[in-house]
Amino acid sequence: MKQRAFHAYCRAFTLIELLVVMALLVLLIAIGVPAFGSILNNNNRTRAQNDVRFAINAARDIALQQPAGQDAAAMFTFEPGGATRIVAYTQAGSTYDIPGSGFSHNGAPGGGLVRRDVFAPSPLAEPATLPLGWNVRALVTPGRLGRLDWYDRANRNYETNAANWVFPETGWYNSTQLTDGDDRQSFMVRFAGGTGQLRTSGGPALMVDPRPVSSARRRVTAPWQNIDQAEDLGVWTRSILSDPGLSDGLRRNLIGNVSGDTILAAPITDFGVYQEERLAGKLGVRLDRDTRSLYRQGNDPQLVDGMNAANITKLNRWMFGDTNLSESFGDEDDRPEASLYTITRSGGDVVEIPPIEGSD
Repeated sequence: MKQRAFHAYCRAFTLIELLVVMALLVLLIAIGVPAFGSILNNNNRTRAQNDVRFAINAARDIALQQPAGQDAAAMFTFEPGGATRIVAYTQAGSTYDIPGSGFSHNGAPGGGLVRRDVFAPSPLAEPATLPLGWNVRALVTPGRLGRLDWYDRANRNYETNAANWVFPETGWYNSTQLTDGDDRQSFMVRFAGGTGQLRTSGGPALMVDPRPVSSARRRVTAPWQNIDQAEDLGVWTRSILSDPGLSDGLRRNLIGNVSGDTILAAPITDFGVYQEERLAGKLGVRLDRDTRSLYRQGNDPQLVDGMNAANITKLNRWMFGDTNLSESFGDEDDRPEASLYTITRSGGDVVEIPPIEGSD
């Protein structure tokens, strides 16, 4: 009996051995978790880049199948608390709309109508969904923001005489109103029907995008009701555009900029893929807990606390590659984090842009 007890005692771990094993486990975890996180982050970056490329190429392929005058586009959306999506659209027609910025249909100052192209989602391509936390911003040249209702430069602290990186503000609206869509803004990569060439001219277009409404404002009457029942939104959109029985006011409420079921999107050529949390950390602000973005939860796209004009300037520079925010590019400790791309005008190819080098 004593001999068996002695052997059992010899097989047990000492307290020191247990502590050594636990210390080794902690060390391995400390080394492995960051490494695993880095691998996961790189995988998500690659997936986001590939998803964007695939979606844009799919839209161009659709444009090649369309007749002349019926363009196709890749349009970017963001769902607060969710993911960025790229959706293929095709042109369904055009309509006259009432601008809020005082421009007439020919672009001259006045209080007249503006003619907008109207697009509907294409059934020929599935939307691409980026990994959570990875988003897309578009580069907008000076002078375009605020024109013909596209984004509100003042409320977002955009730089007046500089290029700005804009976010797809598609998920902010009042779900109890059917005509609270004038804050839904985004951007698209547009290709000419029949040729697939990149299109950059023209003003913002109306992109049909039905959004959820609260039970208090259900779409209970036609033709609003029909949008929920439509199997093909392109057919529904064309019927609204061509129905002679609809008044101009009702048609604008259904597919004009005021409609909650449309997004105002302008064509762009340059964009960046980036991680929202990394950007917020560099700017010294916190992402909104509900939207997981630099925008608050609510009916209108309002930036989080701390996103003042100075931080908008920093945001623009960070996207360009000045990640240490030293107000110069190409510093030794600059580590560009946004992947920047441009679309070639002739071939419509997605080409990566190298980081800016040297001081400005």
